[in-house]
Amino acid sequence: YTISISSASQQGLSPWYAEKCSSTLATSYSSGDYTDQRITSADLHNDCTETHTGTSASAPLAAGIFALALEANPNLTWRDMQHLVVWTSEYDPLANNPGWKKNGAGLMVNSRFGFGLLNAKALVDLADPRTWTSVPEKKECVVKDNNFEPRALKGNGEVIIEIPTRACEGQENAIKSLEHVQFEATIEYSRRGDLHVTLTSAAGTSTVLLAERERDTSPNGFKNWDFMSVHTWGENPIGTWTLRITDMSGRMQNEGRIVNWKLILHGTSSQPEHMKQPRVYTSYNTVQNDRRGVEKMVDGEEEQPTQENLKKNPLASKSPNGSSSGGRRDELVEA
Repeated sequence: YTISISSASQQGLSPWYAEKCSSTLATSYSSGDYTDQRITSADLHNDCTETHTGTSASAPLAAGIFALALEANPNLTWRDMQHLVVWTSEYDPLANNPGWKKNGAGLMVNSRFGFGLLNAKALVDLADPRTWTSVPEKKECVVKDNNFEPRALKGNGEVIIEIPTRACEGQENAIKSLEHVQFEATIEYSRRGDLHVTLTSAAGTSTVLLAERERDTSPNGFKNWDFMSVHTWGENPIGTWTLRITDMSGRMQNEGRIVNWKLILHGTSSQPEHMKQPRVYTSYNTVQNDRRGVEKMVDGEEEQPTQENLKKNPLASKSPNGSSSGGRRDELVEA
């Protein structure tokens, strides 16, 4: 039910306090550098402030925009609202930032900003009850391997799990248009902050589910932990998904194993009405710049660990159990 909101500065840049996250749906303005303007807001004691900052300002601003849409159309569901956000947020005002990619449904998305900067007018206009068609009923399809055997992972190693799926095709809960995707796993590891997890959809959209965290020295790993992404929104999930769990820390003493996993697909059995036409982006409120983002812009900081990259890194040679793939078609269960 949560709509995760990030911040953009006055200059249309990712501020110093922002974090990358695969669950972020959209962005609104807030403070940036110390020389940028901050947010004016109501304050205590019947006063006002001109120094409101951070995502603490972005989230209420987004909530106000959503309230306008609900005022225009009180019948909107929580999923209607998320679809409205995805379909009307604009990437162009934030295009000067790295990391933009076009997913398999033609939507621009970025781990810093989600699907872009909220566009209040476009969102409220699309929500008009005279023209808006509520999205179809949500379905859930769980893909898992009942015969999966734990796979060992060591320092500078990698485990690859291939997950072919028909997305519960032929069943009542079949999914043809994705919304949220969850990857639930139990991972035992001696230093979990050294793990990097990426998920690549059947359409080829790669998402960083978990980035390294230098200060996370916990030996507890992850137990039935849910990782969530919205980056494949609108895609058809049928095909082979690829999960990569990588340790490129250089700490050869690291060790652990992937104990179990399941892929949980959320979406609809038919395409929502508003998605039957291509997404049209506008340059509303564009920050003046000479370097617009490109659709396939690569963010060096988010480069996906690959076997080629591991080979290029002299320290990243595979451990004996460092790289393996699994998930045979006849073993996977969908329900």
